[in-house]
Amino acid sequence: MVMPAGQIVGFLGPNGSGKTTTMRSIMGLVAIDRGSITWRGEPITDQVRHTVGSDPTSLATRVLSLIPPFAPLLMPLRMVTGAASIVEIVVAAVLLAISVVAMIRLAGSVYARTLLHRGSRLTWRDALRRTKSLAD
Repeated sequence: MVMPAGQIVGFLGPNGSGKTTTMRSIMGLVAIDRGSITWRGEPITDQVRHTVGSDPTSLATRVLSLIPPFAPLLMPLRMVTGAASIVEIVVAAVLLAISVVAMIRLAGSVYARTLLHRGSRLTWRDALRRTKSLAD
C-alpha cells in the first residue's frame, strides 16, 4: 500500500480487516513479520513516531496525561501500553480530584452569588432578622 504525499487517507473496512493492526504496526506497537513501513522513503523510526505525536511515551503525551482535562483520555492509553508509571498515575488522579473539587466550589460560589441572592450582600444579622420576620 502506498499513500501519496499531501493526501489525507482513511481506512475503511469491516471488523477484522486489519485497520487497527495497520495503525498499530505503523506506530510500532505491533511488530510486523514481513514487508516494511517507510516514511518519506526512509524506514520509520522512533524519532518519526515522536514527530507524528501518537507515541504514548513522548514528552507531550506524558505532560498532557497529567493535566486534568486530558488525563481521563490519555492516562488510560498510557497505562494500557505500559508507558505510565505508578507515580504518574497517582499524580494524574490527585490533580483530577483537586480540579473536580475546585470546579464544584467555583460553581457553588457562582450559584450562590448570582441565583440565590440579588442586591447587596447580606450579613448574618440581616439574614437572621429576615428569617424571623418571615416566621412571624
